[in-house]
Amino acid sequence: MTLRIAVDSSVIVKWFKKGEEFEEEALKFRDDVFSGRINAVI
Repeated sequence: MTLRIAVDSSVIVKWFKKGEEFEEEALKFRDDVFSGRINAVI
């Protein structure tokens, strides 16, 4: 079963903007979304 999470747009901004607070966590989340482990609901 895939985990579904509602995502605020500020999290997605961190995927593209370097140096943001919590950038590492946002990129890990992005990897989980792209791999299908998490289904991001926007």
